[in-house]
Amino acid sequence: MSPTSTLAEHRSPDQGLRGRPRTRRHVLRREGVSEALSRAAEASVVVVRGPAGVGKTTAVAAWLDEAPVRGAWWTVRGDQAVADVWAGVARLLDPAAGDLGGAPLAALDEALGGAAGPVTVVLDDVDRLDDPRLAADVERLVLRHDHLHVVLVGRVRTTFERAAGADLDVELVAPDVFELDRGEVAAMLTARGVCFDDAALSLVDDALGGWAVAVQRLAHELALQPRRLWRRRDLAPLVARLEGELTRDVSTEAESLVGADALRAAAELPFLSPELLEAVTGDHDAAAELLDVVERSGVGGWTVVGSTRHLVLVPVVRRVLLERRVDEAQRQEARRVQVAGARQLLDDGDAREALGLAAAAHDWPLLGEVLERHHAELTRDHADEVLSVLETVPEASLRADPWLLCLLGKLSAFRGRSWLAAAGTLAAADTAARELQKDAGPTGALRLAAVRIAALRRAGSVGRAAALARRTRESMAQLRVPRTPELARRLADAHLQIGLSLFHEGAYDEALLEFGAVGRLDEATDPVRLRALGTAALVHALDGRLGEARALVVAAEGDERWSDWRHTVWALPAHLAAGVAALDAGDDREARRRIRTAASMPASVEEWPVVAWLTALRHLAHGDGATGFSVVRDAEAAHPQGVASNHLHGLLTALKSDFLLLSKQARSALGALRPFVDGRESVAGAHARALLFAGAAADARVVADRMVWRGRLAPRPQLELQLVRAVASGRVGDLDVARTALEQAVSVSARHDLRLPWWLVPAEELRSLARQTGVDLDPVLADAPRIYSSGLTVPKLTRREAVVLAQLRGAGSVEDIARTLGVSHNTVKSQVRSLYRKLGVSTRPAALRVAYEWRLLAPVSREQAATAS
Repeated sequence: MSPTSTLAEHRSPDQGLRGRPRTRRHVLRREGVSEALSRAAEASVVVVRGPAGVGKTTAVAAWLDEAPVRGAWWTVRGDQAVADVWAGVARLLDPAAGDLGGAPLAALDEALGGAAGPVTVVLDDVDRLDDPRLAADVERLVLRHDHLHVVLVGRVRTTFERAAGADLDVELVAPDVFELDRGEVAAMLTARGVCFDDAALSLVDDALGGWAVAVQRLAHELALQPRRLWRRRDLAPLVARLEGELTRDVSTEAESLVGADALRAAAELPFLSPELLEAVTGDHDAAAELLDVVERSGVGGWTVVGSTRHLVLVPVVRRVLLERRVDEAQRQEARRVQVAGARQLLDDGDAREALGLAAAAHDWPLLGEVLERHHAELTRDHADEVLSVLETVPEASLRADPWLLCLLGKLSAFRGRSWLAAAGTLAAADTAARELQKDAGPTGALRLAAVRIAALRRAGSVGRAAALARRTRESMAQLRVPRTPELARRLADAHLQIGLSLFHEGAYDEALLEFGAVGRLDEATDPVRLRALGTAALVHALDGRLGEARALVVAAEGDERWSDWRHTVWALPAHLAAGVAALDAGDDREARRRIRTAASMPASVEEWPVVAWLTALRHLAHGDGATGFSVVRDAEAAHPQGVASNHLHGLLTALKSDFLLLSKQARSALGALRPFVDGRESVAGAHARALLFAGAAADARVVADRMVWRGRLAPRPQLELQLVRAVASGRVGDLDVARTALEQAVSVSARHDLRLPWWLVPAEELRSLARQTGVDLDPVLADAPRIYSSGLTVPKLTRREAVVLAQLRGAGSVEDIARTLGVSHNTVKSQVRSLYRKLGVSTRPAALRVAYEWRLLAPVSREQAATAS
């Protein structure tokens, strides 16, 4: 029944939609509403439904104006019977009809049978006649006459919709299409000649909430002063008065039927449903009556969220009703309604709305319960909203529940707030949990221990977190209490936090045991289980056990809930593990996809070194050393120093040292590695390479021999050290050891499908050594990238740029440097820009840091520092 198609073709000059209301002069032509109506108009029956004042009748009339059709428009009155409706429609279709003889439906049937072409019948305010016979008559007429189309306009879900047979083609125009957006509000005001500024428009849009009747009435009043420029302060009293008047007009009928208190209680809730109202009122019949009255009076309209239908009050009406809470008794009743509603929503699984009601009621224990039961989903979908709610919780209530403090600190760091403030919040969470832990029972103590471990680790105190994790693990082994589902969930959370802390300390084997314990607990939540699987896969990938890593990633992605969590921080370790495995296997497309996914997530202060490490390593594998080195430098500059665990920061520094070796900066590489050289496996290979390329082959072999002789090395560090051992032995002339080391390296590489460590040693030197020792290296070096010809070189500065760089080390401004050098400040600015471009930075601190790394500046001695101070 599209107005632009067949209906217009059959309209004769003296035919039209008889009985249609006249379209007002200043009606906004709304393209979105017209498109929705046109899409629905292909059906035999179109239902247009929405609350009072949204402009349903006006929208349908304006839509039909675009291509007038033949038919009838009948507005139903409350005192009419079904026969009266059909009699009126029949006379509109055939004005020459005489006495209908008490059979109006038969007369209408005859008129429709004799019609040439499509016929449209619009029944406006159809909900006023709640009679099942109307539905039966419409169904019979539509099924009998293919050319008949019926449009039903009303506020409520009518008898027709509930009783219509499955043979009918029925389309519903959703109520939300009638809400005015900001542009339509502006167009409606402008059409009446109203002048306004942006602040005034924002006020109207926010206050009236897209309610068409309110905007229309406001435009009518403002048009009485056509030459006035309306500002926000001038409009505010007028808008407030209109809100009150319209709410009174719409809600008077409902208040007379159910009472003002019941309607105000409904306004406290985000939406209305039979279950929610019954939980608030405690009376099934009263809840059903309130729902029916709200719908019929037009105070609210039905909307669909997901697969659930909710009745939502008109925003303006709801806000005005909430402002009527004037005395303490009403406020107490509002809190009771909010708490009851929050508990019902929590039981129904609607965590977001439950969170909002708990915060509005200032019931902080209930807020903590909502967040703890659904914090993974809430922080996944509504992190900013959760953070805003937590920032309103009083400090005393936060200290009473350290888990909330820990969550506040974590979200503050995630969302880019001040790191110092986030660290202070996490430290406060640890202190509060430690105090409460003294008097807590077994389950409560376990929960608080997990909070303390997470807070310490996120605040950068990884050593303290690991020590506490080991003590907690010992106490968990001594638990002698009945295993309940709640205790099992607490155990799963504790095992995860213990495993993460041990992983960040570098104790991979201990961490894997904890992640395995999480997998054996059926009560573990989906995000906890996925995080444990993903981090275990990442541990294996970093160690070089790629087969185990791939199997764990497949297990994580095979989980039925993976699609719900794959783009969250809970799945980040799995993506990183898959990226490392793909890069080692030479699957650059998969590695790039995984890196892009990981980079799009809000990586925490715990995981950013691994994201940066993998991204830079891929650039290095492509022979783009300059870009890879920039990734490392930018990551270090973007995150606070000392926050990442010493282990993961050492992993990133080891890769950074390899970039320095590419540019022949062996001394800088050794200097960068010095704080991390303590016998750990992840840095040993880089340290040995730095010694090798610094010309200390004997020292490099000593380091490699010591680590290899320790035994039980993971595949990746073992391969790196065997390669250094082979090259160093070749340089000192010990070909027997070089041959043995190469054979062991080939064996480890083949057993675990490792390729990356081969690329970190010059391929030409390895091929030369292979010819001398007789070891076949062609399979592993055939597709090795030419990393050592990547073009990563030390920036070359002009003499004047070097002088300006030395001056930047001081605290003087550009003008001070210009006076010292005796040149203009524009000259200094130009040279500083050139310096920044060559060093790949944009700030003075970053320029100095890179200059020290490239040895373009000598380190400041203690005497120089004392003189400068």
